[in-house]
Amino acid sequence: MGFLIVVDASRTLSGRAAHLGFTSKVIIRMTLLFLLIGTVLLMVVEPGIATLPANERLLTAFFQVMSASTTAGFGTYPIGALSHAVLIVFFFLMVIGASPAGTGGGLKTTSFAALIGLVRSTTKGRDRIRFFKREIPLERLQNATAGLAYYLVLMALAMFLLFLTEADAAFDVVMFEVISALGSVGLSMGLTGELSDLGKLIVIGLMTAGRVGILTFGIALATHDESREEEEDNDLVL
Repeated sequence: MGFLIVVDASRTLSGRAAHLGFTSKVIIRMTLLFLLIGTVLLMVVEPGIATLPANERLLTAFFQVMSASTTAGFGTYPIGALSHAVLIVFFFLMVIGASPAGTGGGLKTTSFAALIGLVRSTTKGRDRIRFFKREIPLERLQNATAGLAYYLVLMALAMFLLFLTEADAAFDVVMFEVISALGSVGLSMGLTGELSDLGKLIVIGLMTAGRVGILTFGIALATHDESREEEEDNDLVL
């Protein structure tokens, strides 16, 4: 969940702060929500897990959901054997990923929370974006939206290239490989060991982008920016 939670909790327990900060509360609530919903869905929907004894079913489902959502990369259940319905759940968990100020990848739980606030406030016709009754700064919304846009573009481009280099791979297998690499998850449906040399380079690029951060990677690629004169010209036109 990130080192921010550790620092915030220690400050609260030591009396230096009255309560946990807003960001810590969002991280804890979103993480617990993903773990709870993901575990229940895996226990109910996945046929292979449903046949296990009750205690093993709970532990297997929880551990695998935790591993995907926190991008830890450990697997105690064969990923290649997962049903398509459960793969959708894993796609979602790996895309959102872990939380900021930590070692996990993905878009981050706080970015997803900001996007939820944006959608809810827009549909309700509010002039300000709020989440958990707190206003979200415009900068946070811009970062979350830009991060999602960069993520989708990189994912689409990488899938297109991998379908060219790994022509025999199934659609869901390639998609899982791309999302796992972008989130620095470390899970695979078995394609990693069969990648061509060019396919390996593509996955390495995705892992690098996911490790340094999708938005940071996108900013690094933006080599051109408007000059002061261009900005002034645009202001005059607008």
